[in-house]
Amino acid sequence: MLYREVRLARAYYSAFNPIRDTPLESTAPTDPRREFRLYQADWLLRYYGFAAEEIPFEADGNLPENLDPKAAWARAHPERFPLEVNAAPLPELLRVPGIGPTSARAIVTARRRGNLRELGDLRKLGARADRAAPFVLLAGRRPPYQPPLPL
Repeated sequence: MLYREVRLARAYYSAFNPIRDTPLESTAPTDPRREFRLYQADWLLRYYGFAAEEIPFEADGNLPENLDPKAAWARAHPERFPLEVNAAPLPELLRVPGIGPTSARAIVTARRRGNLRELGDLRKLGARADRAAPFVLLAGRRPPYQPPLPL
């Protein structure tokens, strides 16, 4: 709402850190990942075409700490994936983890010259191919993907 109606240009977030000799000095500091996740969610709203209602909050009202909001959204919407990179419109490409505005535009331009067939093609266009792999098809085929080991 602040971006749309007030025309706010940029929001800044700062994780809480207690200051000695203040009433909150014994309060635990906020994990810095929370600040980072807020910035990621902000970018989804400003540059990726997400609506505020689509941001994936947890039951406690916070963003997931161990997963970026775009990946959390993608995991919550398996019906949207895998997405054929050679046919998807720009707004849908922007929803794929590992593909940002610059690489999405590069993909749209590159596929006019021919099909993208492997993860290396995405990598050359600036995408994080390792992050995009589970969510895309390249020329109708799933790219090879090694899921991360659980820690």
